[in-house]
Amino acid sequence: MPESIPINIRRITHVGPIDDEFVNSIMRIILDYPKEVNVIELLISSHGGSIASGVTAYNYLKTLPYIVHTRNIGYVESAAILPFLAGRIRSAEPMSKSTFHPASIPADGDLSYAKLEEKSRILDTDIAAYAAIVEKEAPAFAKEHDLLHLLRYETVILTKYEDFFRTGILSAPPKSTAESETNKAKITE
Repeated sequence: MPESIPINIRRITHVGPIDDEFVNSIMRIILDYPKEVNVIELLISSHGGSIASGVTAYNYLKTLPYIVHTRNIGYVESAAILPFLAGRIRSAEPMSKSTFHPASIPADGDLSYAKLEEKSRILDTDIAAYAAIVEKEAPAFAKEHDLLHLLRYETVILTKYEDFFRTGILSAPPKSTAESETNKAKITE
């Protein structure tokens, strides 16, 4: 019988916006981890922020050689859904929620026709990237909702475990994922 590999977990907690500062912070923190770390638990509560930063965080987390466990500790909304979906294991506290709503883009001052058209193209590109991530990571949610329409015109709020699991926003209940990973190895922190 092969020896089990010890689980060496590091936890990152983020409460706040999804922006470039968030992305740079998690990159700095993770780069400083010792090589024996094999599980990262990202506890997150965020009302959202920049879709571009959310996509960057998602892409970065997906490239890591670790098991990434993302955990909704309050609100995972808007752009925060993107790094949350990067988790191989995704869980949530009982009093948490996730909100999908129409995307927006900041616009300061007067906009020329060309600038307005550029902002519209950027927003369409952001919406397409967001939808592609949700379709890949939570295909059941994408089957229930026309994501391109949702990200332009609708709001969907998930608050019940049944909805989280049915739509694939959360991975299988902990007993079949996180606990089974834990049962295979000794936990060290």
